Amino acid sequence: MITGAVGLIISVGWLLKPRPAALPSDRAAATIVDPSAVASSATTAPNLSAPTTQLPPPNLRLTTHGALDQAILDTLNRLRAGIDPEKSRLLLEALKGNLLRPESKAEAIGAILGFLRSGEDAATGLAFRVGPKHALTEAPTLRTALLDWLGQLDSRAAADHSVQILAAMSSPEEYAVALRNFAQGRPEQRDELRNYFDRLASHGAWANQPTAGYLEAFDVVPHLADPAFINTLSPHLAPSAHHSLRHASLVALDRLVLANPKGSLHEMLRENALEDQPLLRASFLARADVRDRGQRELLEQYLLSSSLSERELDKFLRLFPNANRFASYNLLTESAGHSLADLAALDAAALERVREWQTQPRFSGLSPRLKQLENRLVEQVASAKRSGYLPREN
Repeated sequence: MITGAVGLIISVGWLLKPRPAALPSDRAAATIVDPSAVASSATTAPNLSAPTTQLPPPNLRLTTHGALDQAILDTLNRLRAGIDPEKSRLLLEALKGNLLRPESKAEAIGAILGFLRSGEDAATGLAFRVGPKHALTEAPTLRTALLDWLGQLDSRAAADHSVQILAAMSSPEEYAVALRNFAQGRPEQRDELRNYFDRLASHGAWANQPTAGYLEAFDVVPHLADPAFINTLSPHLAPSAHHSLRHASLVALDRLVLANPKGSLHEMLRENALEDQPLLRASFLARADVRDRGQRELLEQYLLSSSLSERELDKFLRLFPNANRFASYNLLTESAGHSLADLAALDAAALERVREWQTQPRFSGLSPRLKQLENRLVEQVASAKRSGYLPREN
């Protein structure tokens, strides 16, 4: 759920002075907010509930071959006749119940594919909303809902049909579900999935007025965990970018760093990525886990860089180690957080490393700032010990 307000792992536990939760800027601990209790994934972009293509006139009759074909057609005509969103929701739930019965799986797949190939559609008045198990809980059009259900019925058949959806690029909502279906049904075709996502990210008309479906599709980035996506997303992080697109790119990039920390941090430093967004870069580098040698070496390279400004350094030192998390339902990835014990261990490892840095001549220029960081970590580790998340010294 990267289109609207998302749940955050909030500051609890031993943090003596919890800071406001604002990912990826602030430190957090381990309680995941229930995504159902936060705002929906609908964006403020215009016409989220409307189809993106002009629809044929109502009550168009399609050729039907069975009860499920007729059920889809009846739903189409009732939606086109004009009903309120709540009635649309009930109508779609009834249709879903008929289509997703195990005993009629083959017939349902045929009926869905037949309708999708017809090109017909109807608006539902509902948002594009992702729920548990990467499935939609709301869909703005009948076709989008049917694509979602096809993926639940048969991932391979859904992936095969998604190739046509991805080639047509007629709707960002359909495209987003097709990306998910393709990724799930053809997991071995990662390069093709990357190419399909690049087409979406570079689609100017969709990027200029991003809908919820368009933005949710950015979950492909952490799913593939390819550090090269940093260069793809960087332009969308500019302050001049559409605010919803900027938010989605930020979430996707942050999850990329979490999914592939060593590769992502290496790419940021190698390409000098986010040079024009130093505070964001500080937030991401603050995610480095010093217990991993590769991440630790990259972090040391960053701290000793001559291009590191005082402002960026200050941001890093206020956040490190940054363990904040988004908690949401997503099209492809799962949200995961740290336990309080994990966070305590992360703080303890960071404290040990900061103390070691202060003994090394190469860090002499940072000594006063590292001492401030040490003092903060000492308080956090002591509080974790009092709370039982770390063993006390004898």
